[in-house]
Amino acid sequence: MHKTFTRSTLVTISIITVAVTGVYVALFLYIKHMQTQTAVLDEKVAFEERRGSQETALKLLAKDIKPDLDTLSGFIVSNENEGDIAFIKNLEQLGAAQSVSLKIISAAEVAQDAFKIVTFQIAIQGGWSHVLHVVGLIESLPYKISVKEVTMSHVDTGSVAGKKDGRHEWRAALMFTVIKDSVEEPK
Repeated sequence: MHKTFTRSTLVTISIITVAVTGVYVALFLYIKHMQTQTAVLDEKVAFEERRGSQETALKLLAKDIKPDLDTLSGFIVSNENEGDIAFIKNLEQLGAAQSVSLKIISAAEVAQDAFKIVTFQIAIQGGWSHVLHVVGLIESLPYKISVKEVTMSHVDTGSVAGKKDGRHEWRAALMFTVIKDSVEEPK
């Protein structure tokens, strides 16, 4: 009996030891799984915090550079049809305000990356100082304008009954480029 008692005690202790070891292993695996889940959640929280701080920084940056962007967009002819029309009307108004004849001879677009370069050829006719003033006004328009060529010539205005009428007309042929936005505007 003593032998069976010892044997049954050892078997019981062995079973308890295996069971406790199994519980420890299961508990260890559960803790390891929970640590992995916690690490994933910590990474998600850190990512969200970084993204939130980046969004805040971008909002502050956008707020800080908005005046500069508004100014810059004023230097570029809009991609919309109204932008082209408004620019041409602005040119025509400059001529009318200075009492000169201003005609658009041609306008050609060339696409380059995010912008288009529009080359205008215009003819201006009127008095010397008025023509020069209009050329200067075109150069100083609030757009990125590059004057490529200016040609001035005296225009014979004719005479009345064989006598000169005393008018001195000048003609300027002006070729310049202006940047036009080629990025589609959101509707």
